[in-house]
Amino acid sequence: MNPWKELRKIDHEVYLLKHVSSLLGWDQETYMPVRGIEERAEQISLLETLIHEKIVSHATREILEKAKEQSNEEQFEIEIKGEGHVVPFTPIQRAAFLREWDRRVERACKIPSSLVSRMAYATSVGQAKWAEAKKEASFELFKPYLQEIVILTRELAGALGFKETPYDPLVDEYEPGMTCAVLSPLFEQLQNDLVPLFREIVSTSRVDDRCLHLPFPKEAQEEFGRRILQAMGFPFERARLDVSVHPFTGTLGKDDVRITTRYNPTYFPTAIFGIIHEAGHGLYDLGFGDEIRGTILAEGVSLGIHESQSRFWENYIGRHRSFWTYWYPILQKEYLKDLSLVPFDTFPMSINRVQPSLIRVEADEVSYPLHIILRYNLERALVEDSLSLSDLPAAWNDGMEDLLGIRPSHDGEGVLQDIHWSMGSFGYFPTYALGTLYAAQFYFSLLKDYPQVLLEVEQGKYGTIVQWLREKVHTHGKVFTAEELCRQITGSPIDPGYFLRYVREKYLYRFS
Repeated sequence: MNPWKELRKIDHEVYLLKHVSSLLGWDQETYMPVRGIEERAEQISLLETLIHEKIVSHATREILEKAKEQSNEEQFEIEIKGEGHVVPFTPIQRAAFLREWDRRVERACKIPSSLVSRMAYATSVGQAKWAEAKKEASFELFKPYLQEIVILTRELAGALGFKETPYDPLVDEYEPGMTCAVLSPLFEQLQNDLVPLFREIVSTSRVDDRCLHLPFPKEAQEEFGRRILQAMGFPFERARLDVSVHPFTGTLGKDDVRITTRYNPTYFPTAIFGIIHEAGHGLYDLGFGDEIRGTILAEGVSLGIHESQSRFWENYIGRHRSFWTYWYPILQKEYLKDLSLVPFDTFPMSINRVQPSLIRVEADEVSYPLHIILRYNLERALVEDSLSLSDLPAAWNDGMEDLLGIRPSHDGEGVLQDIHWSMGSFGYFPTYALGTLYAAQFYFSLLKDYPQVLLEVEQGKYGTIVQWLREKVHTHGKVFTAEELCRQITGSPIDPGYFLRYVREKYLYRFS
């Protein structure tokens, strides 16, 4: 028996099963009939259990150990299905492959299959109940289902084990190696600097954004969004755009990535920036190198790095005045003729207006990390059982008032606005803020490597940016850790100073 070939076979089977599960999840969020939820929950639960059992099986663990013993003796090759050639792993990729499988097996062996099944079922039902509760703006409708998910989450943390806090193994799932000992001081520094900076910007900002609230039919918004996607190099033969309540990106295969957005007929930035944001995720998932395609390494190294790609495109490129130097005349002439009366300089200021916002996904780039810090504090308290679900809505409202100076009027614009807790994704939220910080560092590194790149953006050309991101980030997948990747690209570990510099230059000094 060749353990490398056997491990590759198992790896590919898990890879395919995970994409089948993703397909079911994507369908649930887009086209599935409402009454299909019960059986869909059973389907997803069964698939996740099968995946888990394959990973923790004695055969898999035995093959993995034998492959590790021979890791320096044999070259591990993978066949690129349908492309007729075999691509060998480099020694670094081979080591990363074993590292990731070691991590996968170690974590999975700690989690009972029954817990995997119960969590999959509870979250499938929970997502549907969350959607109902959000529509009714009633946390009480969702509370019993969230209670079950929180209980299972604590059970999960206990099974995984921890030294300091049960939140650590949860955030580690999404941002490998990250702990509260690192996150808390990082977020504390960010909050201490950002809150007064945000308030200063708001107090000095006088922006009239009425031009963003013009009637803009959904069909026309979609057409405009697709034109931007094409210019970004988004390959529609390998990807598609759909609609969902909560925009997301689903990877269903190495050549099948689905992004979604939502449309507001009287506020088009919701859809357009949602499209640009999700395209950043999609381009990452479509950009893995040939050597690692179809393997465990063909994933984002962490969700923080993944989020850096979406926020890089949405904010650092999509909200830059250079971007709209090209697209604004097209928007005026072909889609919103009423904009012909609005000078160009007004538009970039409108889409970059900084103001307190109740809704995270509609928040400006300055206040956005504060939304994440709130969620981090609350979900950590829930997991640690220092905050009860009965007190959660009030704690949310108080936190919004403390950080942003505004208070939700109902649960729909407060504690129910995000889908994540219904999915059991505790530990996920911090990666959004980490992505914002990574994106700032990458942005300044891009400008250092290509000082004239924004002149290309003014012409609607993004080839340099796409190629730079592909070479620096996408092609590596999970070969390097997030910290290693950040150091390779920027020369330093994650540092809030880059983001704070970007905010000061853009909003106080008006450099861009």
